[in-house]
This record gives sequence, structure tokens and C-alpha cells, in this order.
Amino acid sequence: AAPLSLISSAVIAVILLSDIMGTMALVITPLCMCVFEAMLGLTVNLKSHRFDWINEVEVIKRGAAVGITLGISFGAVIVPALLYLILLQWFVGVEIAMFIYSAALLIAAGIMYKKIKDDGDAKFAEL
Repeated sequence: AAPLSLISSAVIAVILLSDIMGTMALVITPLCMCVFEAMLGLTVNLKSHRFDWINEVEVIKRGAAVGITLGISFGAVIVPALLYLILLQWFVGVEIAMFIYSAALLIAAGIMYKKIKDDGDAKFAEL
């Protein structure tokens, strides 16, 4: 998803004629979301795994891990957006809010990465 995020971010930056801060926010935030979703997917798959599938499509269509990951990812986008629209837009600019959001995504991804590095081998061995 990262290459397409970079391309679409560049196109949006050109269309919106954004300044350097806006362009940086448009590029960094989707990339941070890609890292967050990758770590989230790994974390959820270690907790809610499924090995009784016939083909690879069945895992995606019927696996709980996919639904959980999509639900959390949806919430990770909607909740901060609503928080900004309802409360924060009068206090900070959209670029600053996007940088704060990106930092929060990276912190969450870092916590999940540390958990995977510390406990992932043992958890995977149990499977």
C-alpha cells in the first residue's frame, strides 16, 4: 500500500497546491498508517489465527483477524478525524493534527512491534 500511498499523496499535494508542511503531512500520514496496519495485522493474527482453511481466499473472507484488523483500522481513522472536526480544529491546524496523528500511529506501531519481537516467537511456536 505504501507505493500507492506515495503516488496518491503526491497527486493530492499537486492538486491542492499545498505548501511544504501540507505536502509532508500528506506523505507521512498515509505511510504511518501503512506501518500501523501492518503491525496491527500481525498482532491480531497472532492472537486470532486460523489454520483450518481450504484455500487462501477463505482465510481472508472468513477469518476473524481480518475483520478485527479492518474494524480497528476504521476506528483509528474515524475517531481522530471526528475528534479534529469536533474539538481540535479551533486550536491546531490540520497539518499539525496530521503530524500528531502520525506520531500516535508510530507509537502504537512501535509498541506492537516490541510485543511481536518479545513474544512473537513463543506465540508462533505454540501455533
